[in-house]
Amino acid sequence: MSFSDGMKISFSDFVEINPTIKLKAGEEYSFVEMKDLDATQKFVSPSAKRKLTGGSRFQNGDTLFARITPCLENGKICQVKNLENGVGFGSTEFLVLRGKEKVSATEFVYYLSRWNEVRNFAVQNMIGTSGRQRVGKDAFKNLELEFPKLKTQQRIASILSSLDDAIELNQQINKTLGDMAKAIFKEWFVDFNFPNATGKFQESEIGKIPVGWKVGKIVDVCEVNKNTLSKKSDKLEWIDYIEISEVSKGLIGKVTRYNLGEEPSRAKRKLKHGDTVLSTVRPDRGSYFLAINPKETDIASTGFAVFSATKVPFSFMHLFLTDEVSFKYYGQVANGGAYPAINPNTIMEMDLIIPDDETLNCFHKIVEPFFIQIQKNIEENQSLINLRDTLLPKLMKGEIELN
Repeated sequence: MSFSDGMKISFSDFVEINPTIKLKAGEEYSFVEMKDLDATQKFVSPSAKRKLTGGSRFQNGDTLFARITPCLENGKICQVKNLENGVGFGSTEFLVLRGKEKVSATEFVYYLSRWNEVRNFAVQNMIGTSGRQRVGKDAFKNLELEFPKLKTQQRIASILSSLDDAIELNQQINKTLGDMAKAIFKEWFVDFNFPNATGKFQESEIGKIPVGWKVGKIVDVCEVNKNTLSKKSDKLEWIDYIEISEVSKGLIGKVTRYNLGEEPSRAKRKLKHGDTVLSTVRPDRGSYFLAINPKETDIASTGFAVFSATKVPFSFMHLFLTDEVSFKYYGQVANGGAYPAINPNTIMEMDLIIPDDETLNCFHKIVEPFFIQIQKNIEENQSLINLRDTLLPKLMKGEIELN
């Protein structure tokens, strides 16, 4: 540490851990589940309202720190917001962190908790049986660090927050663009209200469809898992590996680079432009992304199925595969216990209404720019994330002069 104004104290003396929040038993409050936390997002909002029976309690701005394996290792640490009346409760597996008055800034505490030095300490001090290990509140009494004074904390938090604000804005833009594409898809291909529609329908095995359209299977217009990494024929020095745990609803949180020959055994799925990459494990949870101009080195886990449109535009295929109705179907047919999985060939046998080429090409011309812009924002966010994650430890260690 090199803070000229710093002070070395226990983490527990610097941060409020599980601060007292007065809530009334039996009354309804905003509720946050562990699954609501996304390691790629700074903020988490409540997913429901529940009657208070027990669990962790918190207020807007508090940091929810997952204390159980593997959630802690996966980086499930978020600031909570949008609580009704400013307070709520959630999983017993959260430690709730907050700044101490005149000692630490709550915004700084969030970034402090994401610092590897704090996270690694927590992981190393987990106790309990294998698979259900947790870090206790008292463990942090043994973590001593040199902390900057309040003014410096606020400046550090301001720098990092400005990056997260830009990231969140891009994510909001991407959500808007994605919602627009989905809305047009539904309008045209579910409600059949598309340009130049004649209003004339024909009978099919799944009901009435517009004249000139047909019913087929996904396998008729798409391939799955056709491109596999080969150490012999693919002359690469390294790969950029995409794992299921790092993907959530179209977003890739982290890509890990490996020298070729040192990559995980599951690193097999090669990607090309327009591929829809969908998790086969717990497929109804929405772990998917669209490959837009991927690099040759981008390789996905075999836990994904990679769908490549052959006779329809990729935008149409992607929006069908990631539609809410499709995800519901995936969940219904997946097999297994704690980690149900679906066979990609089962997806390939799904019924599909195939519009005429003119309508498909018109649709693609409208929505393809949405996906291109989404990818540009994703790439910009990755640069911002890399910058933030590079700055965070340097700022925490006082290695950067704050003038």
